[in-house]
Amino acid sequence: MTRTQIHVQVAAEYKVVARGDWMRKAAGAALAQVPDARQVELSLRVTDDAALRELNRTYRGMDKPTDVLSFGDEHWRDGVCDGVRAAGMPLPGSETDAEYLGDIVISMEKCQKQALKAGHPVTHELALLVIHGVLHLLGHDHDTRARKTL
Repeated sequence: MTRTQIHVQVAAEYKVVARGDWMRKAAGAALAQVPDARQVELSLRVTDDAALRELNRTYRGMDKPTDVLSFGDEHWRDGVCDGVRAAGMPLPGSETDAEYLGDIVISMEKCQKQALKAGHPVTHELALLVIHGVLHLLGHDHDTRARKTL
């Protein structure tokens, strides 16, 4: 079973809905599917459409908000998630010998809209987005038609 260290940063206006314990549980469920016993670490950040739009524009060339973005550890080294560092969260690997997988950034505005459209609780949509982000950090992608059908 994979051991995890999961850092969570939630924008103040979403703290009531985006509970860190729920997000850690969702990420842990996805990581539990990893077949080895490595120790891993990742960061989750919940913010708004404006932040996701900026990240999407900067790193994907798409000038629109999205629901979730995942940045592997190579992006951390490039400074993508300096906001996590500025918020006083521990630096990856600073407390443990864990392998740092990367960062997941979620738009709570998109999450809430998608939950309403799907007819399920926001907490369920948030869990889906966390799991989606973790799967990206583990190397799963859907950037091509062939990869979407795997």
